[in-house]
Amino acid sequence: MLALAIMEVFDGFDEANAPTGHGWCAALGDSRIPGAGCHVGAAIRTLKLGAEGKDVEAMVCFATDYWESGQAGGHHKNVAAGRDQALKAIPRFRELAAVWFNKA
Repeated sequence: MLALAIMEVFDGFDEANAPTGHGWCAALGDSRIPGAGCHVGAAIRTLKLGAEGKDVEAMVCFATDYWESGQAGGHHKNVAAGRDQALKAIPRFRELAAVWFNKA
């Protein structure tokens, strides 16, 4: 979900991942991107896969593993709801990724 939010806000991976004056990526310092820093970092790592040429399935797999393995923090009670929310968002993620990673 955060990777999708990043794609909605930023024009491309390089812009979202650009270092700020504080040393973290632009997406992490942008108030339009919700969530804790570790989650935003995982979203950037998810999107980095696409920037390196991996397909949507690889990105979805990485994000799913992150969420379901408990790396999403101590929010185990939210794993199923988060998975359901993400499954509904995959078509939009796929649509944006087709454009976002193919910009010149």
